[in-house]
Amino acid sequence: MLIKKIRSLFTGFKIPTLVGIGIILIGISAGVVLVMQQQTLLTQASPTQQPINITVGSIEDTSAGISWQTNSSSPGFVTYGPNGGELTALDIHDDITTTPRVDHYVKLLNLTPKTTYQFKIVSGKQVTQAQKFTTATSAFSQNKLPPIIGSVLDSGKLVKEGVVFLTIPGAIIQSAPISQLGSFTIPLTKVYKNDLSDILPLSDDTLVTLKIISGANSATATFSLSVAQTPLPAISLGNNTTLTQPSPTPIKDPDLVKYDLNDDGQINSADYSIVLQNFGKSPKNKRADITGPQGTPDGVVDKLDQEAMSQKINQKGSSL
Repeated sequence: MLIKKIRSLFTGFKIPTLVGIGIILIGISAGVVLVMQQQTLLTQASPTQQPINITVGSIEDTSAGISWQTNSSSPGFVTYGPNGGELTALDIHDDITTTPRVDHYVKLLNLTPKTTYQFKIVSGKQVTQAQKFTTATSAFSQNKLPPIIGSVLDSGKLVKEGVVFLTIPGAIIQSAPISQLGSFTIPLTKVYKNDLSDILPLSDDTLVTLKIISGANSATATFSLSVAQTPLPAISLGNNTTLTQPSPTPIKDPDLVKYDLNDDGQINSADYSIVLQNFGKSPKNKRADITGPQGTPDGVVDKLDQEAMSQKINQKGSSL
């Protein structure tokens, strides 16, 4: 009886069944190898995709900016919400899909004032632990200063990736991305105090420090906000500079432009002599042709030019 059962068992294993079992065993083996390979690749790639230099800046009542870096180009985005990852925000340079990059900047919008938010950064295959920030109290006052606008150079070429940080004493750090045009803009209308209770009043005399980070390179610039009334001069990576207000170009006295023929800063007998030396048509010193019958230079130095110079010298209190 036992022999019949054993014979029946072996008879039930047909060739197709044995082939199927073999395929399953091969698949399992291949799967194990792939999993091991994936674990090895993940272990090797993880450190370069790990977010570093995570900063929450430009916190306002309804918005905030989150920036970070990775050691190698990596896609990234942020999940956030009052209770965790209810919402998703892409890099400010991305539209629908994430693009690998080293410098990352995400702008969170439509936030609720005076609310604590949790966020996580998803970078490649890495997900950070939850971090928190609190939005500011709604404020009705604003600073009436123009935004800080500038550009960044590296070896004379525009930098198209990076993050700019603005440090103002007593204020939350401000941040902005470098655009693909090589420029950045930092608004100053709603700069909040460190405690996020209200807008910090700013003036032209407020001294600020700008730090630019692009990959492994950086630069700093210190200046008063009066310098930022117009776009800043281009800032080169690797430099630490102090920017000053350019001295206004002095307006030259129009009389000196016209009558000071030897450019010594005075209108006197020396200029009168130059007129006399150039009498006639086609004068060597064309500036000696001061006037003409129509009140404008006529290509001839004559008595009209001599009289005009004499009158101007007398007006200036000099003598011939």
